[in-house]
Amino acid sequence: MNGLSIPMRRSETYVEWGGRAPVRRKDAVLQRSLHIFNKPYAEEEYWKRVDELKCAMLDRGEYGRFFPADFSMVGYQYSMGELYVGYAPSELALFGAPAFDPTKGNVNTGTETFPSSELPDHLNDLVAEQHVGRPILDSALGRSYTMTPSELGFYQLHGLPLPREHFLTRITNLFRHANGPIPEKVSCDKCDKQIVTWKNVIFSGKRRVLCRPCYLQFIESR
Repeated sequence: MNGLSIPMRRSETYVEWGGRAPVRRKDAVLQRSLHIFNKPYAEEEYWKRVDELKCAMLDRGEYGRFFPADFSMVGYQYSMGELYVGYAPSELALFGAPAFDPTKGNVNTGTETFPSSELPDHLNDLVAEQHVGRPILDSALGRSYTMTPSELGFYQLHGLPLPREHFLTRITNLFRHANGPIPEKVSCDKCDKQIVTWKNVIFSGKRRVLCRPCYLQFIESR
């Protein structure tokens, strides 16, 4: 794993393999020798500790494995993998992903939460004092969100419906309309040629996929 570094910008720590052992740093990723978790060691003591760490990880079956799901600093259910793939609870259990507490990081304005089902159906019926700046509960997700005055102004300006889902759900739905990074083999809907496309959480198995020649022929015929 020489030279492997995983920078996590704007987080409190960095984890890096500089060819020897993990190094934790704040603010920057630097190559540092004879350090373990940002603590310097004399060379003899360093290699002794490295051997102890590796043996302990081998005993636990961890050495050489990628980071487990519980290493994630955010809820695994809200990771990019979840956005593009979508995991069943049984799959999250296999990953060892800890259950995310939906009450953590919730909106707290000191006022009583009301469910999004109580939002009015029409913008003209909304009362700013009752609905803006107050925590709104997305019952399906179990998390609260709120609307700011400028956000409401945007909806009114463009005649948009009021959001009834937490913004994480809205972002997830938006991402899932795009193809993900996982390739999949399909057959051209016209000539039955085997081609490789990209998996889509929403449309895979339901969409019509054409190979390039058939697609160009289809475009030219329009």
